[in-house]
Amino acid sequence: HRVIRWRSRIMSLTTAQQGNFVGYGTAFFAQEDLRLAVVPVGYAYGYARSLSNSGQVLVRGQLAPVRGIVNMNCITIDVTGIEGVEKGDEVVLIGTQ
Repeated sequence: HRVIRWRSRIMSLTTAQQGNFVGYGTAFFAQEDLRLAVVPVGYAYGYARSLSNSGQVLVRGQLAPVRGIVNMNCITIDVTGIEGVEKGDEVVLIGTQ
C-alpha cells in the first residue's frame, strides 16, 4: 500500500497556438496547437522546479506532460489528446488513478 498520495484539480483550461511559447520566457515552444490545463501546484508546495518540461501527471488515467517552467504556485500541463478534460478534473501528481 502507498503511504502518500498527492492530488489536485484543474483550475483552468486554455490553448496555445503553434509557434507560441508557454509559461515564463521561452522555456517551451509549441510546435503544434495544444490544449493546456493549469494546476494549482508549484514549487512553493514542493513540486520540484527540476520537473519543468520533464514531469508528468495523470489526468483521466493518461499521462500529461508538464509544459514550461514550474511556477511558484502552478504548473501547466498538456492535455492535448485526452478526451473530455474539464475544469475541476482530478490531477494525480503522486499515486494512481
